Amino acid sequence: MKNLLFIALLITCLSSISAVSLNVTNHSFEDIVFGVDGFTCSGEFPCSGTITNDPIPGWIGDGFVGSFRPAGFRYDVTGLPDGVNVAFAHTGVTTISQVLSDNLLANTDYTLQVGIGNRNDSTGFVGYQIQLLAGGVLLAQDNNSLSPTPGSFVTSTVNFSTSSSDPNLGQALEIRLVSLGIQSNFDNVLLDAETTETAVPEPQSMFLLGLSLIFGLRVVKNS
Repeated sequence: MKNLLFIALLITCLSSISAVSLNVTNHSFEDIVFGVDGFTCSGEFPCSGTITNDPIPGWIGDGFVGSFRPAGFRYDVTGLPDGVNVAFAHTGVTTISQVLSDNLLANTDYTLQVGIGNRNDSTGFVGYQIQLLAGGVLLAQDNNSLSPTPGSFVTSTVNFSTSSSDPNLGQALEIRLVSLGIQSNFDNVLLDAETTETAVPEPQSMFLLGLSLIFGLRVVKNS
């Protein structure tokens, strides 16, 4: 038993685990300041809001998309996951995407979380897809597994783990938010990466580790 405990401690010394939150530009869609029920759109569809070439700063929209500050009655069950704005995607299959500055790393666990909203005044929840890509290749997705009740948000979670030989290593990560109809709302886009790798100790650490190993073996021998 003591042998196993010592080995476990040794392995812990030689391994390194780091978890970081990757940068997602305008992750909560707060970059534009609106009055209540104000919104932007890019003009692909008749729009009574603010028409602009950059309706969701930091993101690229394919179709009728925009930033939106919904009135409180539209989400009176749970409110919004973060801040006062959301992103919306309207009219058929519509995509909001962002290519990140981070690349896909080896031996890393990725967790993508996105709030999915269903407005109180919608005619029925139309569905969504939350996708994680690298170099344009789909790694993993949540294909409409959740159904938020009217006036509420739920959190979609997409997980993906790499090995040391993943064919897409080094490719730029990308997030895609897809609406399957009229309309889905999105909020609070978060992407975490946790890497576990064998650490190469510095010389002084190797010296201390050697002393620990000698002492540990003596303890095991004398026990």
